[in-house]
Amino acid sequence: MGKHKNTPCLDDGVDFAVELDRAQDPLVMTLDIGSTATRGSVHDATGTPVRGYRHKIPHAFTTAADGTSVIDPDQVVDEIREILDVVCDRKELAGRVRGVGLDSFASSLVGVDAKGDPVTECFTYADSRCAPQLKQMREELDERQVQQTVGARLHTSYLAPRFRWLAETRPEDFEAAERWLSIGEYVWLRLLGTTAAGTATAAWTGLLNRRSGNWDRRMLKAAGITADVLSPVLEPHERCRTWIPSAPRVGRGSRTRSGSRPWRTGCAPTWGWADRTSTRSLRLRRPPAP
Repeated sequence: MGKHKNTPCLDDGVDFAVELDRAQDPLVMTLDIGSTATRGSVHDATGTPVRGYRHKIPHAFTTAADGTSVIDPDQVVDEIREILDVVCDRKELAGRVRGVGLDSFASSLVGVDAKGDPVTECFTYADSRCAPQLKQMREELDERQVQQTVGARLHTSYLAPRFRWLAETRPEDFEAAERWLSIGEYVWLRLLGTTAAGTATAAWTGLLNRRSGNWDRRMLKAAGITADVLSPVLEPHERCRTWIPSAPRVGRGSRTRSGSRPWRTGCAPTWGWADRTSTRSLRLRRPPAP
């Protein structure tokens, strides 16, 4: 800890900031995966940015005339790792940063295999290649009723038509995916070995029943998936569950042969994590030694 000597942003001229020696503990590292860059900055207990402790890595979506809008999910993970290293690996911050908050652009989707490795690129909210599937869904479903149930109209940004598009145009990728995650969930999985969806992240999929707070069965059926291929949606008081890479699968979206889902209670490192997604922060606790 403490390999960096200078603050990451020496010429930080922002007006609204506090010097580190006046910052109120505990400090929180905030991370933002945006459409044009990944950013990170340290804030104190009052929510005020700590002067000089921020970093930004520009990036861009890969786009095409057919409606493609994607980004490499591992590129985003590497950006987060670099920001955490540049901003946080400092002697003067040792023991003071007690939480991490993450937000990201909404309505993203990454398919991963049983080991958590990506089998697709990260599809962004702007990817419109599922327009034909959207048109079909609008003919099948009562859009007003859908909006009342999940709080969103049918749209190419949401996941139901995207899942149909994947099943119809990229069946091998669709079958290879053991789980489907947002980019924030994917980053969390790669860095912490565990993941879950906040209620707002889940709501941005267009698949969450806004009354029950659970995945909506009717929309899952329309999308052609089951709840088991999505992350659990956790309330603030619920513990996160550990990803078990070796869990066997019997067909897409099924449970393991033993009948239980390939998740178990218990968590990884001891820090807080939030997604944009919701205002909550999950406290993760290290599992007992085997």
